[in-house]
Amino acid sequence: MKITKKITGSLLVFFMGIMSMVAETPPSPPMGSPRALPPPPPPRGFPIDDNIYILLVIALLFGAYIVYESKFKTKTPI
Repeated sequence: MKITKKITGSLLVFFMGIMSMVAETPPSPPMGSPRALPPPPPPRGFPIDDNIYILLVIALLFGAYIVYESKFKTKTPI
């Protein structure tokens, strides 16, 4: 009985949160302009490709660590 009350309560809170997100009115545009324009992109481009080489090195090191650790966990025949 306790489990069904917990599940029911959790689902109720979840759906109430979803309803509050969907039921909100969209924000109105600023009074100065009839139509709000998005901001211009930064002059150098988006920073998503900054330090990509460092991320690749970290990913390779992490992959090597996982492979190295899995070698110790597997049993080798004598």
